[in-house]
Amino acid sequence: MAKAYIPQMATKRARKLVFWRQPWLYFGLLCILALGVFAVYQIPGMAGRLNYHYDQARAKVFYFFRRPQEQIFLPGQSGTQASTVNSSPTPATTLQPTATAPAETVLATEVPPTLIPASELSVPTLAPVPEVCQISDIEPEKQGMNNCGPTTLGIYLRFWGVDTGQTKIASSIHQVADDRNVGLYEMRDYVLENTSLKAIIRFGGNFDLLRNLVSQGFPVMLERGFYTASTNEWMGHYGLVTGYDQKAATIHVPDTYLGSTDFKEADLERLWMHFSYSYLVIYPENQEASIQAILGDQWDETVNAQHTLDLMQEKANADYVEDHAEDSFFAKFGVGVAYLLRQDSDQAAQAFDEAFRAYAQMPAFKRPFRVMWYQFGPYEAYYATGRYQDCVSLAQNTIANSAASGLEESWLWRGKCTEALGDDSSAAYFYQKALDWHPGWGPAEEALQALKDKP
Repeated sequence: MAKAYIPQMATKRARKLVFWRQPWLYFGLLCILALGVFAVYQIPGMAGRLNYHYDQARAKVFYFFRRPQEQIFLPGQSGTQASTVNSSPTPATTLQPTATAPAETVLATEVPPTLIPASELSVPTLAPVPEVCQISDIEPEKQGMNNCGPTTLGIYLRFWGVDTGQTKIASSIHQVADDRNVGLYEMRDYVLENTSLKAIIRFGGNFDLLRNLVSQGFPVMLERGFYTASTNEWMGHYGLVTGYDQKAATIHVPDTYLGSTDFKEADLERLWMHFSYSYLVIYPENQEASIQAILGDQWDETVNAQHTLDLMQEKANADYVEDHAEDSFFAKFGVGVAYLLRQDSDQAAQAFDEAFRAYAQMPAFKRPFRVMWYQFGPYEAYYATGRYQDCVSLAQNTIANSAASGLEESWLWRGKCTEALGDDSSAAYFYQKALDWHPGWGPAEEALQALKDKP
């Protein structure tokens, strides 16, 4: 028995040793696997899908171990210096709106949508506002990962005859896929620097204004809240308004994620409020008089800032149902945004303090922990009032609660406030991190260069 058993063991051991002495087999398998993955990535559209699913899986693992809704920021400083924001808007001449005929009163089903081809948009006077309107030849385009801004902007610019798309735009203002956000101001600047079109940003919009703009042939880009279908978590999103049905109280949006969508005004209103009713209008220069006439006194940035403050204070004082507890936070946050528009950093900082206290008091599962991915007013207000440690703490909390740290604005403000606290070495590192996520970004390059030029 023993003699028969020993050779069997020897044979098994010998086979095992021979097997492990063939590393080329493993190398070959790895090469085949790598080639397979490479081949799949060459299929049109497949790279974006794989990256998206990888990003989603990575985020789920990250948020499972670190629940961002449970991490809160509470301000701990009071202002140490009175200051105003650096960028002051230049007031424009206020134009009074041109009178328009009253809206049609017939039923929507009896009035076919008014289709306005781009070739017929240049009109010297404002036409009556119909009850139903749809600008033609604007279709949704599927966005890439974190690319709703460049995609929506591409749709908008193509409407005005600019040959571009999300890939070309993203290569300029959104080079890294994990960069979480492209702001309205970045897109406005892209239009002004790369096209012959004009572009303006205003806050405190409403549906009457949208209908006036769309009925004259001007689509409008909105920034709004968005809730994920799988987890019902909040994030920011862009949409282009191209039509409406006043009788049905709906707004048409060729959405880059949802496809062609008709929003109920009540639903869109609360989501739009999350970004203080901000909007971007792009238009040919020879039609600026029409835009001024439609906006009326809101063309003036100073008037628009006061209007936005009044509106957001009204929203902040409203009562909100438990299902929409986050709306109270966004309304208070919007008060801070409006104070910054009025160049009042002290009042803005206090308003943001109140908003963050409201954030801490709401149920954890309702907290919109991504808010600082998209809106940076608290950084600006805390920095301007000398509350550098609060600014640093908020930036640290924001970056730590993201599965990917593609938040160049948070890195920039963390650097600026760290520099103000006297730690130049760390500040330089934070500025470079901002540039890693947004190569060539002017504000970070300027801050880093100024730091290097210090005596």
